[in-house]
Amino acid sequence: ESQQPETETGRGSSDATTPGIAVGSYVMAKWGYSQWYPATVTAVTKSGRLAVCYADDQKGTVAPSNVFPLRQVKPGISVLALEDEELGLPEARGIFLQFVDSSFSEFTLELAGGATQSCATGRLTLNSVAAQACLKKPVVGDMSPVPSRKRNASSSSASGERSSQGPAKKRRKASNSPRSTATTEAGEEVPPTQKTLFEGYTFLLTQRPKDDKQCTASPPPEPVDRALIASQLRNRRGRVLDTYSGERIISNRFFVLSDTYCRTSKYLMGLALGVPPVSYRWVTECIQEGCIVDCTEYLLPAGYSQETKTVIPWEPRCPGSILKGMCVHLQGADKFKQHWTPILQRTGASVCPKLPSYHRLATAEVPGSITCDLVICEATESRHLRVPNSVLHRANATGMKLLTTEWLVQCLIHATKIGNHSEYLYHQKS
Repeated sequence: ESQQPETETGRGSSDATTPGIAVGSYVMAKWGYSQWYPATVTAVTKSGRLAVCYADDQKGTVAPSNVFPLRQVKPGISVLALEDEELGLPEARGIFLQFVDSSFSEFTLELAGGATQSCATGRLTLNSVAAQACLKKPVVGDMSPVPSRKRNASSSSASGERSSQGPAKKRRKASNSPRSTATTEAGEEVPPTQKTLFEGYTFLLTQRPKDDKQCTASPPPEPVDRALIASQLRNRRGRVLDTYSGERIISNRFFVLSDTYCRTSKYLMGLALGVPPVSYRWVTECIQEGCIVDCTEYLLPAGYSQETKTVIPWEPRCPGSILKGMCVHLQGADKFKQHWTPILQRTGASVCPKLPSYHRLATAEVPGSITCDLVICEATESRHLRVPNSVLHRANATGMKLLTTEWLVQCLIHATKIGNHSEYLYHQKS
């Protein structure tokens, strides 16, 4: 049975649950967790979601609440015109003034210096704040269909742009015509339309350990066959990593997949990298719909906060900014250091492999001298290594904090450096 989105409404008819939206309408649709782009509504799926085709020919399905008519974009809001590498047009930020005409092919942007610039509507991008401002006053009525997005040199605008170009940063070439359905190594028959479903996407797969006492998810997550999920992703050209080794992170194309929030090395690495954690249910939904589904509804929390005693939702964060500029020494066994070093480095901190001598610590104000902000010690319920007296003396003499890994975990969950709370201080056991 085909898993392509099935239409419940015909072209030009309106979806009763989404006033002002119809198949063929030109809209702003959410992509990922915080950005909105121009798109055309192509169908309404059986589950009630809207199938859309973005201005760069990417396809996906979104909840009706994550779509609004293009004409609803409000003058005066801050917007972004994405860079178009093929046309040599730089990224531009400014204030949205108006659409040039009723075809919505171009809009006028007021730049910081007061100058105005005409931009192809396909480059228009809104953040969540701007989109929410546009959603406050819904527009009822059918929308004009999307202008042709095909490249045509004769359709260039007065500003030198092709009026139909989509955002260059999201653009990718269309895949070749699919071959017939084939049986994969896992015995799964992949429909021809899905053979490139996850092409360009990268994943880290993890799941909550059975002994994880920090996860308070209720009800407990259902068992997940990670091998099967990995096979489904690879069979559709998705890239599944065993560990992160510096691979390029592309926004909305890199995810940590898990059954719930947890504290595995992959999950914590994702928090450090700014990669969104997403439920495995998202993969199932994408396969069932036959296209990439908006992941917002499947985002997992960042984790449980010891500061607020609540579960903290995941929010976009800037990679390498959480502990930027700090120098940290890891005190523990080699396995402990191997586990935490790459995570620390992705927070923006530098790892001091050897604690500087007392003399160097005492002369930290001297240019070129080695400094160390704090020490993270190996201390768990099952393992508590003694810190050498030399380290304790240096810490006491300089006021350098000795903390447990819980402090680092809480920084990752909150996406910021938290205070050196007494709860995270390392206490030497006798």
